[in-house]
Amino acid sequence: MQNIAHKSLFATSDFILLMMIVISTVLNTIKPLNILHIPLWVRVVMSTVLLLTAWGIILLTKIEFKKHKEKTGPGHNTNALITSGPLQYSRNPIYLGIFLLYISTFFIFNNLWVLITLPITYLLIKYLLVLPEEKILKKYLKKITSPTQIRCADGYN
Repeated sequence: MQNIAHKSLFATSDFILLMMIVISTVLNTIKPLNILHIPLWVRVVMSTVLLLTAWGIILLTKIEFKKHKEKTGPGHNTNALITSGPLQYSRNPIYLGIFLLYISTFFIFNNLWVLITLPITYLLIKYLLVLPEEKILKKYLKKITSPTQIRCADGYN
């Protein structure tokens, strides 16, 4: 049985992030919406905090996947339900990191289009990434027999 949620490079959070940064940059070139009237150094600090937080979340999650011999790229079977590390708090910590990375571009580039397109980014991630993963997760949960495993598997324990 194949447990592959994403088969294409285009169905990855990295691709969606890059695409939305390009779209918001093009929109800002056509119609600039620069609303932050704070010094550049403050924007750099705010962006850096978000970037480091995002990278930390993503790195810790990828380390957890590696511990369980799971791959995060497209085209790989899902063979384990991971409920440790950042995944004990969220089923999608990498996507949280992606959102933080995207929001950091708002601060550094002073581009309101980032916030305007944030709901589109959310919908793309939800429908192209999260829902296919949830479908695989539901199949996997049917195989779990221990009540403890089910309690931990929801990500909200």
